Amino acid sequence: MKPSFWDRANTWIPSLPQESASLWAKTGPEGSFLPLPQHMLDTACVANCLWDEVIAPAIRRNIASSLGLSEDEAKALIIFSAGIHDIGKATPFFIEMIKDSPNHKYLVRLAKDAGFDMTVRTSSRGEKAKIYHSVASGIIVESHLQSIGLPKVLAHALASIADAHHGQPSEPTERKQARLAIRRLAPLWGETHDALFEGMIKLARAEEALQALQTRMDIIPAYVIQIITGIVVMADWIASNADAFPYEGILPQSERTALGLDSVGLTNTWAPTQLPDNALAAYKQSFHWPDNVHLRPTQAKAFSLAQAQHAPCLIIIEAPTGEGKTEAALMVAHLLGLQSGAQGVFFAAPTMTTANGLFTRMVAWANNATEQGEVSSLFLAHSKNQLSKEYGALKFQGVGNDLPDTGTVVATQWLSGPKKGILANFVVGTVDQVLMLALQMRHSMLRHVGLAGKTIIIDEAHAYGVYMNEYLHTAIAWLARYGANVIVLSATLPPTQRKVLLKAYGSQCGVIPEAIESDPLVNTEHYPLISLINNKGVQTVDVEKRTSDATFEIIHIQDEAVGSTLQAELADGGIALVVCNTIKRAQETFAELHTQFPEEVVLHHSAFVASERANKEAALLRLLGPTAHRGEGRPHRLIVVATQVVEQSLDIDADLLISDIAPMDLLIQRNGRIHRHDRPDTDRPTQLAKPKTYLRGFTLTEHAPTIDPGSIAVYGEKMLLATIANLPKTFTRPDDIPSLVHRVYNPSIEVPKSWTCNWEHAVEEERVQADQAKLRASAFRIPEPMFADTLDRLFTRKHSEAGIEAGHAQVRDTEPTIEVIAIQQSADAYGYVPLGVTDRIPIHDVADISTEDAIILASNSLRLPARMTRSPKDFGEIIEQLERQTPNGWHKHFLLRGEVALWFDQENTAEIGRFKLHYDTELGLEVIPK
Repeated sequence: MKPSFWDRANTWIPSLPQESASLWAKTGPEGSFLPLPQHMLDTACVANCLWDEVIAPAIRRNIASSLGLSEDEAKALIIFSAGIHDIGKATPFFIEMIKDSPNHKYLVRLAKDAGFDMTVRTSSRGEKAKIYHSVASGIIVESHLQSIGLPKVLAHALASIADAHHGQPSEPTERKQARLAIRRLAPLWGETHDALFEGMIKLARAEEALQALQTRMDIIPAYVIQIITGIVVMADWIASNADAFPYEGILPQSERTALGLDSVGLTNTWAPTQLPDNALAAYKQSFHWPDNVHLRPTQAKAFSLAQAQHAPCLIIIEAPTGEGKTEAALMVAHLLGLQSGAQGVFFAAPTMTTANGLFTRMVAWANNATEQGEVSSLFLAHSKNQLSKEYGALKFQGVGNDLPDTGTVVATQWLSGPKKGILANFVVGTVDQVLMLALQMRHSMLRHVGLAGKTIIIDEAHAYGVYMNEYLHTAIAWLARYGANVIVLSATLPPTQRKVLLKAYGSQCGVIPEAIESDPLVNTEHYPLISLINNKGVQTVDVEKRTSDATFEIIHIQDEAVGSTLQAELADGGIALVVCNTIKRAQETFAELHTQFPEEVVLHHSAFVASERANKEAALLRLLGPTAHRGEGRPHRLIVVATQVVEQSLDIDADLLISDIAPMDLLIQRNGRIHRHDRPDTDRPTQLAKPKTYLRGFTLTEHAPTIDPGSIAVYGEKMLLATIANLPKTFTRPDDIPSLVHRVYNPSIEVPKSWTCNWEHAVEEERVQADQAKLRASAFRIPEPMFADTLDRLFTRKHSEAGIEAGHAQVRDTEPTIEVIAIQQSADAYGYVPLGVTDRIPIHDVADISTEDAIILASNSLRLPARMTRSPKDFGEIIEQLERQTPNGWHKHFLLRGEVALWFDQENTAEIGRFKLHYDTELGLEVIPK
């Protein structure tokens, strides 16, 4: 009977030459250390458990099939790769790193006493240079793989896993230098490398896998190496946790590994509950719907379509607001998870605010979707997650022995960081977290592992511009290559965007672009619509339309008529929503209306401190949400002046809309905020019983319309002209949505002849801007899977041609801006308080910050207007000034580390760079001319 993996693990270290025990891998307090063989063994054993219990079956199948191996062979290869990743620490340039440490320099003597020569020669002239152990590991592994018969291309690919285990591959010059130095080491080093390498092959039983690779593979694509590297990094990080894998008290390896994994709280791959075959019963089980809730057509069709899938797919759900797309997406994700063995679900929202709103719903669903007795982990993936009370409560939820009828969802400490959190079973975050899959960045392999095994839900897909779409399409191609399921949601998706999404996914599962382009169903104007693509081709499902719920009258007015229009329309009360395209325009509109309607106008935009903005949104939901009624919480008369922050995922219901001109799909989104809910007649004044939309911000002239410059700066002139040219006199929801969106985004759109000059200029301007956006995006975007033959190709960070500005390493095409924490000089002038918070004891500059104060301060964040930092000179001066005036104690607290402070005086004014600012609780942040 052959020894088991754990039998081999328990005898592995004694089987090595005695000298290897003198080599260190990790150092701890009071001179303690972890021997290198023990760390290599720990990492191999963690990888073994990750493969069996944590890595999604879908990823395991994908790795094996991509390498032409069985799953057992693929597992052996990963255990070997994890175990051998730190072999480069068996070198003098690593061992001597601690030669000047008072507590650990004895380790150098320990190695010397064992016979290791510390002489290092990196050139013929005897010069020394820094050689990282990860680079050395790659060189040693590549050399040994070639020595057992692997071709150089395959050996280099597998060696790049060890080389990149610190987050990115090394440079060719680093490898050349390390190769030369390793060749010149004393013989005992080479003998030790031989023993560690051969011993790890035997421990992992990787002989058959390596032999099979020689006969079945010419190259190993980068997407396979990226995923394997991610698993190795994950195993290394766990095995490097001294609390989980202590430096002393070595136990039998199986027990040591089990205790270590338990201590980090890593959860197994998702165990989804079984669902009834009946759609309504399944939804009721998943969402605890009451008996009187009916299934909407979109939800029913999505269920039946997902139920029939047995291959990875992309599903696009296009349906109006109120059709239950969120529930439909989660149900589809549940069904696909049952069929494919997904590790979990990632729900990508367009903004942090919408992600926060989804979080509570996701927790409830995830509990219902997890099998009884199983535990799943959940992570809120955005930079402000520490300020979420719901997420904080989940982090401290204990997991007891007596589990409820459903599964249990927790937020574990180990899976709470920005890099590791993506590995949790369920993740709610901004779409940036998905787009960064396509971004060249350190430790990107962890993100690939975290997303490759999940079903990805992308909400509000129509909201992304050219730059973000470049990243989105590349990310979808990579997800398709990994065999991940993707669900895209939109209320107003342009047909061209639908086709591009289908092409991106189809490019990795054998569907040629021409088949998608020519498919009449893909080009349909049917709505609602569900589209699907997998390795069998494209499929579309026309969904039964719901009864039209509103017909809007569209009326054009001039800016100066806003006040009089509201006076007339709200004579008998009612709720008006006034949406502006810029913060400055919203502030000016609010100031004008505030004089006409004292105490009846509120302002909402993104230039309030975060805590005030959250409070404003909560107040709007309370006043204008579905449960508030006139006389019972809903105001008699109220005017809400806002920017685009009300367009998405804010469930408010107004009676009348006045909007700046915007692209047609966004106007439809804004119309979704009026007459949104079924209400009793008494909730709306008789005059506003039928919805009306007033559009402003443009003037019709003898030639082309004159449009507000701020709106052009936000949306571009072409889309605004196209929208004006196709404005209907009435709009019926949802019937008219597809035709209006299709007409505006149609490449062959026609406009009045008198507009020709302006139109051609606008078209050319948009083309130039789109080309520039694509060029900026390409600077830091990884290539599509078929063009990534080596791991190096995912980290080249190639820039655009000389003379053209390179893209920033980010996935949103935004101007450089600075987020600050707004603080205010206290009355005694010896300390400060968060801006607007008057009931706190002042904090002194040199004092340590309590967690309570840190949370309040972090909630007082504010983003400076882009015009302040558009100039590199202004940006540099402002950030330097902000860093100088940031309190000293902030760098000691994890919530404030890296943040900068903007000081306001007692009059709520501040001067920074060449700008003077004023903060008003009603208006928000204003830039005042000096």
